[in-house]
Amino acid sequence: MKIIKNKVATPEGTVLNVLIDGRIDATNAEEFRDSISTDLKRVKVLNLDFQNVDYISSVGIRSLLLLFKQLRRQDGRM
Repeated sequence: MKIIKNKVATPEGTVLNVLIDGRIDATNAEEFRDSISTDLKRVKVLNLDFQNVDYISSVGIRSLLLLFKQLRRQDGRM
């Protein structure tokens, strides 16, 4: 799995754009979550591009939900 991140400042707040390439499964879901979670401080919008993702396991979906909850606590959105 490859992750490319780009932060952009906007009048509404910081936007984090994330491009994911590959699979999100039990072998890398924690790495996926941790990689994005560390960059979510002061982010108002998280855009995830799954165009190049061919598989997401239930553990990967759990990681997405945890990221969503983290964003919600800081009044952000996905």
